[in-house]
Amino acid sequence: MADDAAQRAAAARALGRFVTSAEGRRLFQANQYVDGSQLVVALESDRVVEVLNRARRYPPPVTAAVYYPETGQFRFMGFEPTSAPEAGESDKLGSEISIGMLIDAAQPATNRFTIDNGWAMPILAHELSAV
Repeated sequence: MADDAAQRAAAARALGRFVTSAEGRRLFQANQYVDGSQLVVALESDRVVEVLNRARRYPPPVTAAVYYPETGQFRFMGFEPTSAPEAGESDKLGSEISIGMLIDAAQPATNRFTIDNGWAMPILAHELSAV
């Protein structure tokens, strides 16, 4: 647990540096990030279910800042409710899938997909990417 706490603290510090950097500002601007929207920090090994439960505490849209401790890098995934699945179908998630696995599975053409997570409304997930 101490290692996990140290990784989370490192992630929080790294996120603080990233969001104030020129690269961070470009990424958020390119993805129409709304100032004041919630960023939820997650380790790439965190289960998606846990990350979504944290994200649900805030009004949408919510962005997960997914930290990869081995590289010290972030990938960002946005979550927002949607009324209809992308491409006509929702993806059901296994209870043990990690947020890192979810980002890796994002459709390369659009980086967008819909998650059927058993809530009242599906969630549209998309990776933020620099233009």
